[in-house]
Amino acid sequence: VETLFLGTADAMRRRALPPLARFMDSRDQAETRLLDIACGTGRFLSFVKDNYPDMPTIALDLSPFYLQEARRVNQKYIENGSLQFLEANAEEMPLEDESFDAITCVYMFHELPEAARANVVSEMARVLKPGGKVFFVDSAQKGDNPANDTALAGFPDFNHEPYYKNYIKSKLPELFAEAGGFELAESSLGWVSKVLVFTKPESVKSTENDKTVALDMAEEPAEEVSNETL
Repeated sequence: VETLFLGTADAMRRRALPPLARFMDSRDQAETRLLDIACGTGRFLSFVKDNYPDMPTIALDLSPFYLQEARRVNQKYIENGSLQFLEANAEEMPLEDESFDAITCVYMFHELPEAARANVVSEMARVLKPGGKVFFVDSAQKGDNPANDTALAGFPDFNHEPYYKNYIKSKLPELFAEAGGFELAESSLGWVSKVLVFTKPESVKSTENDKTVALDMAEEPAEEVSNETL
């Protein structure tokens, strides 16, 4: 990855940190629960934890091998009790409803089939508290910068990315709105990556009487990670 992106991969990941910092500006990190979906080897996670060492965090990935490396990279935060790891599929996360204040998801969606993306967004909406935010980083898409469209279209030809061509044509704001009821709060583009911030609304419309119904934000946080529902 570092060779492919000329040594800029970490910088591309860190582009999610400024909007996260704005979200955290008036919050107590010890009282803010974060879920990092598809943590991979834990590089981006380490940047988050270096800034917020006391933030209760669960890092989820489907690969036990990635998780092993992510634990090594983030060992000091395991030792201080602020970080736990969970081996699970993001399409069906064993986590309680409305139990997180923020979600980070970095370079996952271009790896997923279209239907899986919708399932993950639906799960994000389920586990995120009303008013919570998703901080999303992934590849730029077709039309974001027309000068890059040819390179984006050719990317899967020399890299094993079977779902990439579908991803670059997908409409992410529409996906998050339809599958999770999210609202787009921020969007920025940098070279071949993009950052999107989505907000879960504080309230939802009742389908029965079309009245605004406040959602309960008083969920108790999970105490322990296991393969059972937290």
